[in-house]
Amino acid sequence: MESINNKRRKQCTDPSDSSSIISINNLTADNLIAISKYLPKTSRALFAVALTAPSSSYRQKNGKPSSASKAVISAVQSTDSSYTSIVDTLCKERMGRHAMNCLWPTRKLRDPHNMTATECISQQIKEYYEEGPAWEILDFVDIGQSLASKLTDDDLYAILECIDAQHNLKRLNLTHCFNIIGYGLQPLQSSTTFEKLDLSLVRSCETPNQYDLTIRNANREAKISEEIIFGILDSILNVEGNAFKRLQVHGSMWEHQDAPEYDSETDDWGDDPPGWYNRRRIYPIPSIAFKSFLEKHNNHVLNGQSSCCYFGLSDDEESNQFLTRIVETSSDIVDTCIKCGSMDFHICMDCHTVYCGKNNDTYLHGLLDTSRSCQRDILNWCQDCTKVSCEACGRNKTVDCCEQLCGADYCNDCRDVSCRNGTETCTGCKGMVFDGLLEEKNRLEEDNSSKQAEIDRLNQLVGDLQLSKGT
Repeated sequence: MESINNKRRKQCTDPSDSSSIISINNLTADNLIAISKYLPKTSRALFAVALTAPSSSYRQKNGKPSSASKAVISAVQSTDSSYTSIVDTLCKERMGRHAMNCLWPTRKLRDPHNMTATECISQQIKEYYEEGPAWEILDFVDIGQSLASKLTDDDLYAILECIDAQHNLKRLNLTHCFNIIGYGLQPLQSSTTFEKLDLSLVRSCETPNQYDLTIRNANREAKISEEIIFGILDSILNVEGNAFKRLQVHGSMWEHQDAPEYDSETDDWGDDPPGWYNRRRIYPIPSIAFKSFLEKHNNHVLNGQSSCCYFGLSDDEESNQFLTRIVETSSDIVDTCIKCGSMDFHICMDCHTVYCGKNNDTYLHGLLDTSRSCQRDILNWCQDCTKVSCEACGRNKTVDCCEQLCGADYCNDCRDVSCRNGTETCTGCKGMVFDGLLEEKNRLEEDNSSKQAEIDRLNQLVGDLQLSKGT
């Protein structure tokens, strides 16, 4: 017994001697890296932040990560973590211990069933852990809502500083970060590498706020400041050669207008056509701050069907071509239609609104779900080209239907050409182009009259000159 006590006494240190106290600061970089490998990827970043100083000191005192923090961050590789246990933990948090294989309401419907909770989370974490270099993507999906919802702007700022987000980060998903205002994004200012920002605050497979009335109160009460967020995005988009491509919008950045009153006795919508109601009922309107932000950057296409705004539209590219190019090269669920999961998007030639043109029936749990049908029925498609107009644009839209006889949809250009070359036999279609042809005829006659007057004047001048030359 005496030998044991003596051994214990030799291991004890004097509490007053601070140099003899063993703490985490005494651990080598290799020790810290070994410890961090037991943590989820995002938790490693939080661990690296804590190795330097409290999160608040990064933003308030312009703090920079220590060598130990940099070592932990640098050691993270894209495929060095197993996420099976993480998925299990997150599923239990989300739906309960016995609900991992339960159906989960998602934005992308599957026929005949939805994705399970395990499938939903696994898909997003797999992309986060395996695609590209380790810190090209930062997604808070792997730490659970209970922790992510408590993170502050100071925490976000410190993480972005530790991973050198301005030069490394390409995509940021603020999954469940309901407490974030926007200051934490400041390290991304003027970045030329940053490409995608997800402000939906839900998992990528879940329905964004403005389309789901059952979303948690935490999301509806999120603290996101449009002024701060758009100010930081302005600093990125104003840099020549920036790489920013997509903003997934939070529900607070949309507004909704009430539909006009419908008189069932007269089957009348008043001064507004049915298309107006359809469009306003299912299509969100940008908030004042959001609209002001978009007006500063003309190189964008706003797709309310996916709740995303895409940037990078060149001056010589049509919006439809730009959007088609995006969806054809995308495998991201975020780019799909929230209601039906398709990418069959079309832009109205007149109001530039994006609509989903999918015409297949949608099924939910094996039953036809007419409430989730998309908007093909309020689109007018030219039968000879790819132009599209929506019913909300009224009588003067680019693509219109012959309601008198044949019922065919043609754009103004194609209907005009077919009437001019004689291939159009429908008197209704001919009547639709009559006013335009008559206006063109009158204009040409006026031009001919003015030209004839000039010809007569020149003839008189030439005759006078000939007479003077002959004399």
